[in-house]
Amino acid sequence: MEEAKESIKEVRRVVEHEEEGWRQEGKVLFWKKRIYVPNSATFQEEIVTKHHNFKLAGHPEYTKTYELITRNYWWLRMLKDIKQYITVKGAKGTISLAQAKDTHTKEFVGMNQE
Repeated sequence: MEEAKESIKEVRRVVEHEEEGWRQEGKVLFWKKRIYVPNSATFQEEIVTKHHNFKLAGHPEYTKTYELITRNYWWLRMLKDIKQYITVKGAKGTISLAQAKDTHTKEFVGMNQE
């Protein structure tokens, strides 16, 4: 949660300097008309899960999930996060975004050590 607070502070500095694409409405930050999601695995995971598990979407692949999410939300490295979550979830059953990131990191490190 502390990470998310620092992320929000940084974005607010950007908004105050009126950098292109950023705006604030009340307590909500927007980047190019999309809600900015702070660097919080909890917030991001909830969004990914809801869009990926949405019954009418039918558990779409990461590209379709990304397209659905970017209609309304944005965060740094979101395509990477979505791809990791869906790839690892499909291979290992239901897990959290934080676990997906951790699993991907461990697999990547293990591959480089061989």
